[in-house]
Amino acid sequence: MTPSARNRARPIIPVMLGCLALVTGCSVLEVIDGIGKDTKPAPTAKQQPTPGGPSLPPVPDGSAKAKLRAYYNRKPAEPAEEDPDNPIVGCELRSGTQYMRRHDCTLRGGRALG
Repeated sequence: MTPSARNRARPIIPVMLGCLALVTGCSVLEVIDGIGKDTKPAPTAKQQPTPGGPSLPPVPDGSAKAKLRAYYNRKPAEPAEEDPDNPIVGCELRSGTQYMRRHDCTLRGGRALG
């Protein structure tokens, strides 16, 4: 690169840095201006507990809070009925021996032991 070309390129760098600062600064100001406009006020009404025990206030379906509540309030799963045609066996796989149903062992390409 010749010295004259280098001298012509030098003023471009501060101009580009200035443009970058303006663009970034404008987006930061838009974010700061938008703070507090879209926030919803916290609910103030509380539901009275039912006589059968404490109850939580209803939450719209699909929210994370509703999903967590449903997860923690679910009933434990009942154990599956024992299938005499598909007992739990030792399964010899390439990675070692694991215990699983005979059908699952054959699907994974293992050899049922016992």
